[in-house]
Amino acid sequence: MKKILIFGLFETSPGKTVVSATLSRGIRNEGLRVAPFKPRSGHNLWYQHDSYDICKKRESLFCEDIIKLRKAAKCNLPYELLNPVDALMAPMDAGIYLSNNNTRRMYIDENNTFNNLIVERYTSCKNESLKYNLCLNKTQLNNIFFERDFINKLISRANEVVEVKSLDEWCSVSQRFGPESISNCFARVSEACDVVVVEGFNDAVCPAPGLKYDVVIGIGPGISAFYDSADFQRAIDVLSTTGHNRMNLRSRDVIKYIKTLEIQPIQAIEMNHLEKYDFLCEKLKNVLDAALKRL
Repeated sequence: MKKILIFGLFETSPGKTVVSATLSRGIRNEGLRVAPFKPRSGHNLWYQHDSYDICKKRESLFCEDIIKLRKAAKCNLPYELLNPVDALMAPMDAGIYLSNNNTRRMYIDENNTFNNLIVERYTSCKNESLKYNLCLNKTQLNNIFFERDFINKLISRANEVVEVKSLDEWCSVSQRFGPESISNCFARVSEACDVVVVEGFNDAVCPAPGLKYDVVIGIGPGISAFYDSADFQRAIDVLSTTGHNRMNLRSRDVIKYIKTLEIQPIQAIEMNHLEKYDFLCEKLKNVLDAALKRL
C-alpha cells in the first residue's frame, strides 16, 4: 500500500484539494483502489453551508473537502473514517456584543479561534463499528448559530462528550483523542485500498505520529514541489528530538532542511471545473504523472 502526502507550503496555500482530487481520480483511473484521507479539518457552518446541510441530513460531522475527495476517488468508505477529526465552526454572535455595547471586546475575541468552535468530532474505530467522541464548546450554547437539535443528535451517537470552556481545555481534549483517532482510522483505510492520498490541514506536515509516506508534495500558489520522502521523515524525526512537537510542525519548519527534487506548475482552474475530476486529470497531467512515477 502506497501513501501520498499533500501539504501546504503556506498556511493558506490554495490548491491542495484540487491536487488531491486530481491524484485520487487519476490513480483510480489507473485501476487501483484509492482512498482520500483528511486527518484533521474544520469547516464553518455559515460559509460552507452546503456541506453543513449534508452533515445535518446524515446526522454526522465531516468537512467539505472530504465530500469532494471521496467522490473524486470513487470511494465508498464512510466519511467519518476518511476524515477522523473535524471541527464545526461558526461566526461569533455579533449581536450579543453589540446589544451590550461591547464592540471593543468583540474584535479582541475575534482573534481567538476557540470563540468560533461549536463542536469537534473524533472517530473511534478500535472495533469493527465506528464510534465518536465529541468536544463541545460550552461557551457557545447561546450562539444564534448553535442548532441544538442537530448537536443533540450528535451527542446521542457519541461514545463520550467532553465539555470545554477555554482554548487550553480544547487543546487538551484534542491531544487526548486526536492522534489515536487519526492513527486508527488511517490503519483501517490502508487495509481497504492500494493507495491513500493524505491531504494535510493547512501547512501542517505531521497530522499524527507514525504516519509515513512514499510521495511527499508541497502545494503553493501555481506550483507543486516534490520532496524525498525519507529526507522529509528524517527532518521531522530530528526536529522532534530538539523539543518540537511533531504535530505542531509546519512546512516552514521542515522544508528548509531538505532539497526540492522537482517543481511542477499548477494551472489556474475555473471554478465551474473544480469538480470535473477527469478534466482536472487532463489539465494537471504533469503533476499526476510526476506523482505516479514515484509510486
